[in-house]
Amino acid sequence: MLEDYQKKIIDLLCKQELLLAKLYEIFADQFPEHKDFWQDLAKDEQQHAGWIKKLYLAEEEDLVAFSEGKFNPSAMNIYIENLEKTIRRAENKEINLKMAIASTLDFERSLIEKNVFSHFEIIDEKLSGIMTKLESETRRHLKKAEDMMTRFR
Repeated sequence: MLEDYQKKIIDLLCKQELLLAKLYEIFADQFPEHKDFWQDLAKDEQQHAGWIKKLYLAEEEDLVAFSEGKFNPSAMNIYIENLEKTIRRAENKEINLKMAIASTLDFERSLIEKNVFSHFEIIDEKLSGIMTKLESETRRHLKKAEDMMTRFR
């Protein structure tokens, strides 16, 4: 069974994915010439949040274990605060396309560098692919944003 602080960490992981989805939806509205790019990222982030929730439920059935290890909830809170600040700036139309892509690069790269999805031990093989998918899709998002940024240099 999860400890309260572990539940909080998983909630933060889910929240970050939903906030990224929100940010990308805002960018899709503001940059219609690249709407498909942003909507694809937003859809993926919503799916990621759903996967994290599945892992949370699977833990209750002892199919997955969560190990916070060196996970730093304070760092995650700072990440989320920065994400919320960027959302507010985007809502106020203070971010141009190049800044939007740079923000995407920063957020996605940060998730990879911090290995935020490596804190689950999968016991049930049906669920084992979820964490691999989360990490590989985050890497794919980073690559897509890098490719997009290359077009604007």
